[in-house]
Amino acid sequence: MISPAITDPKFRTTASVMITYGLALVIANGLTVTASPSYRFLSLSYAYSGVEVLGTTINVPRLLVLVTAFVVMALLVALLRTRLGKAILASAQDQTLAMLVGVNNRRVAALTFAISSGLAAVAGVLYILNNPLYPAVGLGLTIKGLTVMVLGGIGNVPGAMVAGLILGLAESFTSFYIGDLYRDVIAYLVLIVVLLVRPSGIFRSLEG
Repeated sequence: MISPAITDPKFRTTASVMITYGLALVIANGLTVTASPSYRFLSLSYAYSGVEVLGTTINVPRLLVLVTAFVVMALLVALLRTRLGKAILASAQDQTLAMLVGVNNRRVAALTFAISSGLAAVAGVLYILNNPLYPAVGLGLTIKGLTVMVLGGIGNVPGAMVAGLILGLAESFTSFYIGDLYRDVIAYLVLIVVLLVRPSGIFRSLEG
């Protein structure tokens, strides 16, 4: 007999996050052993070029990351308004009811996995434009991704955008006023505070 808790969307979300983080640990440690734990950088001809925007010079790679992120997010919001997007949202909320109205949950899950993998690939490419690459780089990003997801509300794309900007600004201010050593600590602090004060996030989550 299947426990009712296993069919609960919140349980599935938590289980997915834990499995993802566990898999990230396995991959990171496997690459550290088989490859090298050393840092590697991507050499770009325009790495130190700048573009002046409203009297402020912005690094080209960072500007590229910002523009691409907004374009991808806009496309994702547009996708969620299509028939496929509504099927994804319906399946995420309640697979049984979604199946009753004609949604193929297996097909939707496969398409969702493909889309999320593509988004992760784009995010990875954008990340290495401004940061070093090493085997355990994904572990810290997983925590930050979880913080953004919880802060913005699970399943809320605009909320995730706002939460990402909030976390980015918080890290920047922490790095400027306190030091780079405490930059990554802010993600853990924000996650703890949100879970204690407002577990549903600053916006309404997909699961209500």
